[in-house]
Amino acid sequence: MCHVITLRQPWASLIALGFKHLEFQTRFCHYKGPVVIHAGSNWYAPALRTIISEHFRKYARHSEEAVQALFPLSLPVADAVVEDCQPWTEDTFALSLTQVRIMTQPKPAFPGMLSVPWKTSQTKE
Repeated sequence: MCHVITLRQPWASLIALGFKHLEFQTRFCHYKGPVVIHAGSNWYAPALRTIISEHFRKYARHSEEAVQALFPLSLPVADAVVEDCQPWTEDTFALSLTQVRIMTQPKPAFPGMLSVPWKTSQTKE
């Protein structure tokens, strides 16, 4: 069974693209090992999508398609390894993510599933 971390956009894609290496949680994570980074069904804040869309309008010919390709919703976007979980503040913990590999051809989404039915290069048989 593969462990999955579901994150709202843009955080999921920022991890997949290598711009974000820490994920902050309110609970301590005892698990260390391979995970799939899954983009949730909506954005952390609609204003963030607006900012990114405006940026892409300046530089991309097909801006909406570019945003949807780089910041997909309800799809796995990367696999990574949880190396460590350390206290960050009094009530926040930081997951350290390494060996991140973007999924250029995302696996199909299965709404409501608690585990992922496929193997990655880092999952055990």
